[in-house]
This record gives sequence, structure tokens and C-alpha cells, in this order.
Amino acid sequence: MRQKTAAVLILIEILGILLIAAGCGQKKDSTKDLAIGCITILSGEVATYGKETKQGIDLAVEETNGSGILGSRKMRVIYEDDQIDAKIGTQAINKLITVDKVPIIIGAFSSRVTLAIAPIAERNKTVLLSASATADALKDAGDFIFRIVPPNRAQGTTGAKFALEKLKKNTVAVYYVNDEYGVSLAAEFKKAYEGLGGKVLFYEAFSPGQKDFRSSIQKMKSANAEMVYFPGQAGETGLILKQSRELGFNVPFVGGDGSYSPDLITIAGDAAEGSYYSLMAMGYGVSDSLITAFESKFQTKYGEKPTVYAAYAYEAGKIVGKILSAAAYTGEGIRDRLYTLRDFKGITGYTSFDKFGEVNKEFYMYVVRKGQFVLNNGM
Repeated sequence: MRQKTAAVLILIEILGILLIAAGCGQKKDSTKDLAIGCITILSGEVATYGKETKQGIDLAVEETNGSGILGSRKMRVIYEDDQIDAKIGTQAINKLITVDKVPIIIGAFSSRVTLAIAPIAERNKTVLLSASATADALKDAGDFIFRIVPPNRAQGTTGAKFALEKLKKNTVAVYYVNDEYGVSLAAEFKKAYEGLGGKVLFYEAFSPGQKDFRSSIQKMKSANAEMVYFPGQAGETGLILKQSRELGFNVPFVGGDGSYSPDLITIAGDAAEGSYYSLMAMGYGVSDSLITAFESKFQTKYGEKPTVYAAYAYEAGKIVGKILSAAAYTGEGIRDRLYTLRDFKGITGYTSFDKFGEVNKEFYMYVVRKGQFVLNNGM
């Protein structure tokens, strides 16, 4: 009997130890870092995009961790470089999901990589939140795919209205990068431009990473187009501007948000002067005090003015921080909270997600003046 009682006592003691251990484990889990992922462009010709993304997110994380909204927990970002290459981006997201086990990833920067990794995020119930990818196809990419930028449908229409209503150009050439970003943006521009009464005289694609555009430039010049609409990345569009000026083709050039980078001006030099670009809008008139505070903190931390891409990355980081303060640390929990987010007031204005993970925001037009991107007055 004593042996049986002793055995019971031993069993109770073991169970108590296990419960204590489990309790300790729970306590440890409640105080551990909340790791999130980020996939962006950290090396290569357009690495400035990744630098701006990282600057914005790091500032947002620093503020979130200092605010106390996560209690004793801290946000921590694991960055992966996709080099604006879909294959490398696929490797990056697989690593973040299987090795780091993050429930949410900010990225990717480009539409081409975001579209490549979206199915992987969807299958693994990992939230993907882009602060810059604008390709229309992302709307239907899945239930775990979100973005805080408007789509190319809106961007193409903005460019078309600007060409006709502000620049008064009735004929254009459309020369676009042959990927999902360029294809969808060129198509939306053409549809809107022709719908408003304009005429497209030339419509052709160039390859990602292409270096020589002279043959196509000569064709556009011969077509007597009054303007060129040329959505692409800064490395390509900078060369298009430079080679166009060298060949005496001096009409206005209007591009998309993919060209908004100091790299464009470095590559094109004086040929960039007077060229125009559509870009995601800031929350002017709604969030002026927040924008001023952000710009001041960014300048203090990095010693330079923030770009719009840095601002949108910052906004994404702030949104993630807010969501993590209220949601379960799981992909499904974060997804559900994002869908219920309503009128989050940040530096890009108000953010709410519809049933497709899309937002209703605008694009502005910027012009290059004296080697700087400047908001174009009037649009």
C-alpha cells in the first residue's frame, strides 16, 4: 500500500514539474520577440529601393517597440534580399516560412517578385503585405495577400489624364518593361488614354535589364509621337532617357512609380530633367502633422530626407505593429485583423482593406527639377 501511495506521490510530483515547466514555457513565449519578415532589393543596380524600404521599416519598428503597445514583446525584422529576381525571391520566402517561421512578411518590393511569391504565402497561410507592388493581378492573388498601395488601374488612368489634360499631348508612344508591372500599367494607360480621345502611335515592350534601346527610340521618333509613356524600373528608364536625348528625341517622358529612384537621375543625368512620374500619394490635407513628424524623425535618424518609398515602408511597419498588438501571432490571426482594420490614420492617409486586401488611395505626379523629384503642382 505504501509503495502504491509512494508511486502516486511520485506521479503527482512529476506532473507538477511538467506543469511548472509548461507554465515557464508559456511565460517565455509571451515575452519573446515577434519576428516578421521583409523581402526587398538589398543588392544590385536598384538596391536603393531596398535601402529606402529598410530605413522606413526600421524606424517604424523602433517607434513601435518604444511605444509599449506590444507589452514586454518586441518586433524584430528578418530581411531577405531578392535582387528583384523572382527565383531568388522564392528562395527567400521559403526560408522565412520554413526556417524563421514568420507569420507575416512585408514585401516584396517589385510586382514581379510579389506575384511569384504570393502563391507560396497563400499555401502556407502566411500574410504578405506589400508597400510598393502595384500590378493589377495582385488583387486576385489570395486571401493572405495585402498591399497598402493602389493598383496600376489607378496609376495608368492618372498618367493618361496627365498626358491629355495637363501636358495637352494628343499622340503618344508607349514603351514598357515586359513583366507584369509594365504590361498591366501600359495596358491601363492605353485604355484610359484612348478612352479620353488620345491616339497611341507606337506600342512596344523592352526586356527587364535591357541596356540598348536605340532601335526602338528611332522608331518612336519616326512615328512623331508627342510624348512617351515608359513604365519600367529606374535602371532601364534612366538609360532610355539618356539614349533618347543622345538621338535628339526630346519629347516629354512620363513614367510610373518603378522609376522613382535616385538611380534614375544618376544614370540619366541631365536627360532626366523635366520627365514626369506617377507615384503613390502621401496623406497631405489629412495627416500633415504626422508627415512632418515622420520627416523630422527620419532626417534625424538617417541624415537625409525620406523618399515616398521609405514613407510607405514606414507605414507598413506601423500597421504591422498595430496589428500585432491585437492579433494572435499567427498568419490567420493577422489576416483576420487586417481585414477588420478601418481608417488607420497614417502618413499615407487613411488605410482600410477591402475583401481583396486592396486600398483606395491615389497617385500623384512628380517631375524632375534640378536633379530632384518634386511634386508637380496641379496634379
